[in-house]
Amino acid sequence: MKIIDRATRGMAARFIWGGLVVLFLIGLFVVRGQKVTALNEQVQSAETRVAAYARTTIADQAIVDTRGGSISFDKKDFDIAVEGDIFTDPTVGRVRVWSKDGLLLASSDPTEVVGQLKVTQDTNFTDALAGKTRSHVVQEDFTFSTIGAQPTSTQLLEVTTPFMVKNQVEPAGVVQMDLFYGQLETAAATPWDTWWRVCIISLILAGILLALAIVRKPVPAAEVAAPVEEETEDTAAEPVAVPAAVETTPSRDEQLEEELKIAREQLQQASEAFAFLEHRVKDGPGGPPSADIEAASIRISELETALKRAEEDAAAARNGSISQEELDRVRRDADERVAELERQLQADAAKVDPEMETLRAQLALAEARARGAEDALASARADVAAAIHEVETVPNGNAPTDLIEELEAKVAEAEARAKEAEEEALRITPEANDLRARLAQAAARKKLGPSG
Repeated sequence: MKIIDRATRGMAARFIWGGLVVLFLIGLFVVRGQKVTALNEQVQSAETRVAAYARTTIADQAIVDTRGGSISFDKKDFDIAVEGDIFTDPTVGRVRVWSKDGLLLASSDPTEVVGQLKVTQDTNFTDALAGKTRSHVVQEDFTFSTIGAQPTSTQLLEVTTPFMVKNQVEPAGVVQMDLFYGQLETAAATPWDTWWRVCIISLILAGILLALAIVRKPVPAAEVAAPVEEETEDTAAEPVAVPAAVETTPSRDEQLEEELKIAREQLQQASEAFAFLEHRVKDGPGGPPSADIEAASIRISELETALKRAEEDAAAARNGSISQEELDRVRRDADERVAELERQLQADAAKVDPEMETLRAQLALAEARARGAEDALASARADVAAAIHEVETVPNGNAPTDLIEELEAKVAEAEARAKEAEEEALRITPEANDLRARLAQAAARKKLGPSG
């Protein structure tokens, strides 16, 4: 019973069994999808087999009268060929051959009259005459027996495929084979039935344990054990207060340790942000922002003081030199500081700093101007190179005077544009660097947070 109690009490048990319920539900959907995929593969395989039988066994038994333009089958030879080749496939239940007009040419069913029975030409029939293999599931009365057994309602996979004869390009008719759809479903589901049952059973068990975990109350942190024997009335009252002290001490120590952990993390984050700010300031083009560094130093000093006070409180609690009221006060202070820290983090995450947005916009504009200057410089250099190449390609220096003057003007214009682009790039680069440094300083100030 202790194992069941531990497995069905507390938030951890709820999360574990809830996760297993979701996992087994996903497993059921996966197994179901795999069964559908396997059934589709069985149907495609059946279509391939029917097309192969039509091209080989049935086409070999066809008697083609080229002069009269007719096709017939010898019933005895057809039955022998079908029994010896096609019906060795246990999924095949019936074989029929239809002419283009829908007239029955041959059938494995002895109750059907060849030459009189006509089929209703549907979409599958016309697609087969067009050279395509199609299949669909039908429910009809059928019996495989030839000794007069009563037909029963059976689910069949009706496959139609082109009937090709020798020395003809177009289909001479349609071959129809009816396969037992239940056998195809069984063959597709066999590998996955075991996994389906495993997932169902596991889902039921996990659901029961999850319901128990939700209904049952969590186990207390420590239970007070009653004394087994009572020797005297004086000693019977003493064991009651001792477990209470034992019960409260570990929980208070854990809370103080958690508070110390939070204070150390805050101090580490502040130190990292201060180092980052100091590094960016040293690498920046301007002088050090004394206000930012001073604020960071004040924040780190406050965090160090809070950490020292929390360590002193924890040491005093461990030594047992602090009262119950003081422990409650420390706990309330720690809860308030943690709640305030969480609110501050949420507010900082949701708040959009307009200064940083402005700096980002200015930096993007400066970078765009720098890219434009670089493009202009590249274009000017390309114009200079084109003009020089045009001068050099003139044979024997016999270029007209006006062409020389025009090329010289192009070269001068391109050189002027190149000089302007270089000056623009040199003027923008310090501005972009200054914006990057200011953006880094603003990010460092936001990371440090308020010092209050």
